[in-house]
Amino acid sequence: MPQLDRIIIFTQLFWLFFIFLVSYMVLTHFFLPLFLKSIKSRKLVVEANLKESQITHETSLRNQIVFTQIVNEGLSTLKHFYSSKFLLKNTTHDLNLSFVDSMIIDSTLSILLHCDQIALESIQINSRSYKLYYNN
Repeated sequence: MPQLDRIIIFTQLFWLFFIFLVSYMVLTHFFLPLFLKSIKSRKLVVEANLKESQITHETSLRNQIVFTQIVNEGLSTLKHFYSSKFLLKNTTHDLNLSFVDSMIIDSTLSILLHCDQIALESIQINSRSYKLYYNN
């Protein structure tokens, strides 16, 4: 076999190592920095996107907290408004359950009408008028 001849094996090994060494140097000097730049730029893009998503998440959490506070304030205002500002003008101190039921029906009807007027147009509920006054 001519590949294993003792006369040419040393030159073949020399050129083999020389070609591998040159190709290794070319790859590490020219192509490896390009790969490293690409990896670093991808890492920077991922970090920038992560920071932006964290800022967006924090903003949405703050907006959600503010919205919850506004809704709670509105509900507490309504609760206070309905519980303390409107008093029933009643001459007797008896508890009239039919009157309370009709008030609940009227308030429920007004809520439903404001929420979905189209669906409730066909339903007719007759209610009595009530004597309410606003207490300052």
